[in-house]
Amino acid sequence: MNLATVAIPDSLFERLKVIAQEQQVSVDQFVASAVAEKMAVVESEGYIARRANRADEKKYLEALDKIPDAAPAEYDAL
Repeated sequence: MNLATVAIPDSLFERLKVIAQEQQVSVDQFVASAVAEKMAVVESEGYIARRANRADEKKYLEALDKIPDAAPAEYDAL
C-alpha cells in the first residue's frame, strides 16, 4: 500500500472527519473510497467517449429498423 500526503484545507478536513465518523469508517478509508468513486466516473466518461467515437450511424439505423412498430407493454407505457 502506498502512503500519500495530501494538503486539504482545514475546513474541508474537519468536515471530512465528521462524515467519516458518521459513516463509521476511518478518514483513510473514506478518502480511498472517494478517490475510487471519482476515478470510476472519469474512466466511465472516457469509456463512453471512446464508444461514441466508434459509433456507426448506418449500423444504428439498421438496428432501429429491426425494432417492431408496436405499442409498449402496459407496464412499460408512460
